[in-house]
Amino acid sequence: MAAVKLGNSFLDSPARGQKVLVIVPHEDDEINVAGSVMYSYVQKGADVYCAFTTNGDYSFWARTRMHEAWRSLQTLGIQHVVFLGYGDTSNHYPGGHWFYSPEKAVTAPSGHHETYGCDDFPDYAFAKRGIHRPYCRKSMKTDLKDLIEDIQADIIFAVDNDVHADHRAASLLFEEALGELLCRPGNTYHPTVFKGFAYCTSFGAPKDFYADNIKSVPKPPVCEDNLIDISLYEWNQRVRFPVFPACRGFYLRHNVLYQALFQHASQSAALHAVRIANGDAVFWQRRTDNLAFQAIITASSGKVERLRDFKLLDANQIDDKKMVFADYLWQPDDSDPDKIVSYRWQQPQKITCLRLAGNIEPTGRIEKLALTFDDSTHMILGPLPGCGHIAQYILPEPHIVTSCSLQILKVNGSGWGLSEVGFFASLETKGV
Repeated sequence: MAAVKLGNSFLDSPARGQKVLVIVPHEDDEINVAGSVMYSYVQKGADVYCAFTTNGDYSFWARTRMHEAWRSLQTLGIQHVVFLGYGDTSNHYPGGHWFYSPEKAVTAPSGHHETYGCDDFPDYAFAKRGIHRPYCRKSMKTDLKDLIEDIQADIIFAVDNDVHADHRAASLLFEEALGELLCRPGNTYHPTVFKGFAYCTSFGAPKDFYADNIKSVPKPPVCEDNLIDISLYEWNQRVRFPVFPACRGFYLRHNVLYQALFQHASQSAALHAVRIANGDAVFWQRRTDNLAFQAIITASSGKVERLRDFKLLDANQIDDKKMVFADYLWQPDDSDPDKIVSYRWQQPQKITCLRLAGNIEPTGRIEKLALTFDDSTHMILGPLPGCGHIAQYILPEPHIVTSCSLQILKVNGSGWGLSEVGFFASLETKGV
């Protein structure tokens, strides 16, 4: 009997007509975060864009890093390259990271204090609006919002909270920018979003390329700068993207990721290909179709706006190796006897499932909640899992409602709260 060749639902499915956007901080992170995924989507016919938040100009000229990135992406078949033009900054930079400055310009290690590019690659704000933006938090968020709106990508891959301050800044500001877009009145844009790490699942992965069978990315070891399984990033909830043969071939010099990394000569990036080339690419999916984004939300106390953003974690400080979470929870006042948050929509909504996420810190948790719909349905939920893991509750049958409430009935310890309350019309998002 002849052997049967099995297909792959991702690699075999076309993507013609789709737009894919990849957002990373530094030139070479495009390969660390999403090299094989970008190549896959090019092969499948998608229109792929790659955006860099910084110029990579900490130790090298921006034009050097930009041209290296262009050549690297050309190797993968990508023509759309965007440079936001912010300064490449180290952790604990004495001049202070622009992340900490709401609107006042900060001078980067390169000596620049506003976005810039080069003759071949102008910075995004200048190309779009004819201006250079000051290095500050407001500027970066504005540029990210403009970029997302301009491209209207069907699928977005973005860097997550690696230990580097530029990575954390790009991750948190991307989520803040997208959250504001999702909450616009009448918004109908719901991209499929995947967040991924440049370090622990790629640049810092084991050197396993020359194993007998190239391996999938292994679970990173526990360490203070790794958020996997100690926060919302559950290893068993990761999304694994298969890799085209050109990204995992037997000979390194024939591997398209090696060839792309080789273009980043200033970073000696090709030396890390044996870590970066794996049998899969690992991401965590973030749903953008939360009906709560279009609801009017009120609460008996506490900062309810934290339940109307796209963030499941946040931080005020991005420099230390260990990330300290802050200002990401709805926490009703201790003196509040009700501890209730209410949602109201202008039009009836179909709700099929509910997703809740609590606090990451292990000091306490929510044990019991009451969910009440305006059709008189009443449900008791909980306890919430620890580490900010997401709990999904599938309703016995869909409910058509215009309002509902969630009340905290029982807690233990301290520091407890909610980082997300999500209402969804379907159990799954659209496919990739």
